[in-house]
Formats: sequence, structure tokens, C-alpha cells
Amino acid sequence: MERAAADVKGGKSIRSVAKDRNVDRSTLRRYIKKKEVKEVKSVGYSGTAEAKRVFTKEVEKDLADHIKKLAEQFHGLTPKKCCELALELAERNNIPVPNNWNEKGLAGHLSKATVCRTVRKVCLALKRLLNTFIVFPGHKPVRVVKEEFHRIAGFPSVIGCIDGTQIPITAPSHNEADYVNRKSIHSINVQIICDAAYIISNVEAKWPGSVHDSRMYRESNQSSQRHHIPHPLQRLRQYHHHYHHQHSSSQIKT
Repeated sequence: MERAAADVKGGKSIRSVAKDRNVDRSTLRRYIKKKEVKEVKSVGYSGTAEAKRVFTKEVEKDLADHIKKLAEQFHGLTPKKCCELALELAERNNIPVPNNWNEKGLAGHLSKATVCRTVRKVCLALKRLLNTFIVFPGHKPVRVVKEEFHRIAGFPSVIGCIDGTQIPITAPSHNEADYVNRKSIHSINVQIICDAAYIISNVEAKWPGSVHDSRMYRESNQSSQRHHIPHPLQRLRQYHHHYHHQHSSSQIKT
């Protein structure tokens, strides 16, 4: 509306400006008249925000300073905790608050956009620590990992359990068909390796849902280091050979 009024002040007619800016002609005319007598104090949603204001600007500043001080002492505060502090401040000073504040036990609400931004920040922070905590075959010595697996089922020389899992996602705008898995669901195929204590030691999370598990393994770092990880069938043959060798004397010959 402010830009439309500026166009009219610049010499254009109200009719043409209303048509170009897609605003009502009568509304624009009233706005210009009010602006001429300086009755227009704000533009946009600031008037609505003032009507819904709970704290004065001075109280908001004191609250912000208090939250910053607490954040420095306790290494940051969650958005929920900040909302709880705002409600507590209103109650102690007998400041009227909306009914939904009392119903939820905190001030305001967490919007979808706020939650999305927070989740993204946490994911990026965890990603930076990925190579520190997720290490294959684990932080324990390989011998210990093998012993832990052997105690579970007696299977020798196992250093990890590997499998793929489909993580559902919203259909992407690009290459949408590549993300449709065998169950006709959009997903990302994730390869995970864990030790005997179910602690993840390796993650490959970059493949569309249509990619087969075998291709994920072939393209993974573990496949390039397969001289350290013998093929499962090779391990099975070694186990059977060891078993028959140990029990050959007890077998009944015909």
C-alpha cells in the first residue's frame, strides 16, 4: 500500500495504480487521505502486533537480557525454556496473558518453521561429530568385537552386522522416480553396520530408495576395504570346515 501511495504521489492516477498494484481503488484513496493528515502510523502487521503485545518493550528487554545471562551460565537455553520463563515473568508481575499460555504452561508456541530450523541445526551439529563417534569396526579392539559376537551365537570372526533400511521421505521435486522403493514408497536407502552391543559403527545414507542393498555395499568404503572383511560365504565355508575338522573323529563311518 505504501508503494501504491508513492506511485500516486509521483503523478500516476489512482485508477491505474490500483490496477497495476492489484489493490482496491477505494481503499487506496482512503489510505492516501489518511496519510495526508498523518493518521497512518504503521504499515503491514505492526499494528496487529501492538494489539497482541503482552509485555512492554522495557519488560521485553529485561527478559531478553535475563535469558542471555542464563544462556551464558548454563551453555544455552532451549526455546521451550525461554517460553516458560516468559510465562513465569508474566505471572509474577500479574500481567494478563492469553488463555492458551496457561493451557500449555508456556508463552507463545513453537511454530513449524522454528521446529524445522532447530532440527536442521541439531542434525548439522551431529554430522560434524559423525567421524568422531561412528568408527568402523568400533572403538573397541577388533579382538574384543569378535569375542562379543562369538558369545552370542558361537559364530567366529564376526566384526559387524550389516543391513539396509528404508527411511521414508517426502517425494523430491527432482529425480522423483529414483526414490521409489520396492514397496512403492519414496525413501532413502541407508546402510548401517553395528557391533554386538547394537552400537552403530558405520552409516551410508546417500542412496535413493530404488538402489539395491548390494550396490550400496559395492560402492561403500567397506567394500573398498573388503580385504579386511572376507565375504560372508567365505566365513561360512571356513566355519563348516573348522566344525567338520573338529568333529571328524566322532563321525560314524559307513
